[in-house]
Amino acid sequence: AVLLGRHSCQKDIVMGVAAAGRIHQDLDNIIGLFLNLLVLRTDLSGRPTFWELLERNKQVILEAHENQYVPFERIVEELCPERNLSHNALVQILFGVQNNERTASEMASGNGAGGGDRSFFPISTHFDLKLDVLEVPEGLLLVWLHNDSLFADQNIERLAESYEVLLSRVVADFVAGGQSRRNIDSLEVAGAATRKALAAQENTAIQRGGLVHGLFEAEVAA
Repeated sequence: AVLLGRHSCQKDIVMGVAAAGRIHQDLDNIIGLFLNLLVLRTDLSGRPTFWELLERNKQVILEAHENQYVPFERIVEELCPERNLSHNALVQILFGVQNNERTASEMASGNGAGGGDRSFFPISTHFDLKLDVLEVPEGLLLVWLHNDSLFADQNIERLAESYEVLLSRVVADFVAGGQSRRNIDSLEVAGAATRKALAAQENTAIQRGGLVHGLFEAEVAA
């Protein structure tokens, strides 16, 4: 949510997470798909620290799981959001953590991932953006899926790099002094590729005799 907020300049981030749906032990031995989609809304306003945001989101997640028996389709029917064939209702971004060792290994090997902490596969998903975090023997494997009609591959690669930079900064702050007092807006998210792209844009603007926003306005006016 912090990453998406920084890249979109939005303070209200909505994501979907999958719940197993087997909330009663009598369902354990029944074959079938009980998967349900939970909608998590993150409020980034107020310039909280990362750890304050974790506490805030902890309550949101607990409340969502307490109501996971309510089908996602039922929520859509009740809220009646404006529908658009170009995207899913309520949720366009999906986040998932796969901590089942066998399933994680199969997903990693099936996608041709040999290890590491960040992977990118240029395949499509019916969501705008999807991130799967897999627990593997080497650590965590991040698999990014995207709607290729909306995002170019290199932009998702930059987003993945930014996520790695953000997580590294959060961990470094924690190791250095416990819970960081820095607010989420001050956490570094720009990786080397992003900084290079921004520098190139700035140089182009200077060469053309203006700032980026001014050139954009001039292009629109034309």
